[in-house]
Amino acid sequence: MCGIVGLFLKNKALAPQLGALTARMLTVMSDRGPDSAGFAVYGTGSAEGVKLTLRADHDITAQLAKAFATRFGIQADIVRRSTHAVLSVPKALEPRVRLWLAEEYPSLHLVGAGSRMELYKDVGLPGDVAERFGLPMMSGTHAIGHTRMATESSVTTDGAHPFSTGMDQCLVHNGSLSNHNALRRMLIREGLSFETENDSEVAAAYLTWRMREGASLSQALTDGLDDLDGFYTFVVGTEGGFAVLRDPIACKPAVMAETERANLGRYFSPSVVERLASDVRALEAGRAQDAAVMFVDVIGSTRRMEAVTPEEVIAIIRAFHQRMVPIVFRHNGSIDKFLGDGLMAVFGAPEKTPDEARDALLCAIEILDTIDLWRDQRLAVGKAATTVGVGIHYGPVIQGNVGIADRLEFTTLGDTVNVASRLENMTRQHDAGILLSREAMAAAERSSPLPAELKARCRDLGPQPIVGHEAPIHIIAIDRRPAS
Repeated sequence: MCGIVGLFLKNKALAPQLGALTARMLTVMSDRGPDSAGFAVYGTGSAEGVKLTLRADHDITAQLAKAFATRFGIQADIVRRSTHAVLSVPKALEPRVRLWLAEEYPSLHLVGAGSRMELYKDVGLPGDVAERFGLPMMSGTHAIGHTRMATESSVTTDGAHPFSTGMDQCLVHNGSLSNHNALRRMLIREGLSFETENDSEVAAAYLTWRMREGASLSQALTDGLDDLDGFYTFVVGTEGGFAVLRDPIACKPAVMAETERANLGRYFSPSVVERLASDVRALEAGRAQDAAVMFVDVIGSTRRMEAVTPEEVIAIIRAFHQRMVPIVFRHNGSIDKFLGDGLMAVFGAPEKTPDEARDALLCAIEILDTIDLWRDQRLAVGKAATTVGVGIHYGPVIQGNVGIADRLEFTTLGDTVNVASRLENMTRQHDAGILLSREAMAAAERSSPLPAELKARCRDLGPQPIVGHEAPIHIIAIDRRPAS
């Protein structure tokens, strides 16, 4: 059997001690896993950057830094720790850097990636591994670790835990899967690859696949209760905490998450969650302020979904949300609610931002163009086209928790919300991808004019009647890009 440790610090003053505390916990688990050990630490990071944890058989840090600067024209930010190195790159460059590393340095292993996560693992006693990578000196908010006793596969660094499952996500495992060979064959057909015979790598690949198909982490873990046979406990590290999955034949099957931040994570981007988690009570009282409200909905989905199975309907909706939510978070928005195959997002509340209307508009453009690209990809393989309509209005809103004690929901109310919803509905009438009010456009250009390319896609529709609204609203339409 193996050992799993996890530590989440709610007292920020203890952040400098995270590594030392985690190292002690790992060392205590030596009897349960003397063969190899590993850990993931969630420290400081930037929403605009990505940390790539790399592993090499020999030190190529200087060579890599020089080649990186030559290839990308910027200084390499690289920190070496024993056999691993963390290369920090701008988020916009990350796909190109990954491709470059794969082509120019095929012997390098990409161990993990994320804005905050650094992942280290090696063979040896847990205490030795912790010292080798300098774990006692690391700081952060939370960490997970693993000590391994190999029973069915060889003792190698590749076979050590954690295994990466996505950006800022990794998995550690105690137990044994009985159907990992069948799952491995299925996942290979789905395009995933494996470096070891370790059943834990299969579990990590399973979660990666489910989330790639549109499932949230929580849903992927819940699906695992049906699809993963055996006895097991999984701990999955995430940017905001960690989730736990225990098998159905254990004393009590469980899917858990660090609740305070997990609940906030349903609404807000990871960068906002940390600040709000320390003052959750502030969300419970009503508050009023100006904000931009955006509604997004799939056009004609009801008719198309009548022709497919329920399973296909849910898969399409999940894939749709999977594409939209990161875009909202990237533009400083929060998810107010999911509305079937659509959503409502708010910009500039509960935390005021300097350019909330501009954020909303640029978010809407990225969503429109992203979904239209997905439309072209679906058409290319004979699937039904998927397009969206977006409505945006700017003005006063009220936010707070509504409902009863055990069924509270944080929501946004007011005429601004109603108008944004009506504008989204009117996109069909005006053959537009986006409709926004003149108030939203004026607020979006408050700091500086919008890019000329974006302005070229705009049509001024003038004052238009709005259902349920006494006075007409001056509307601007933004056209979608033509199908390729």
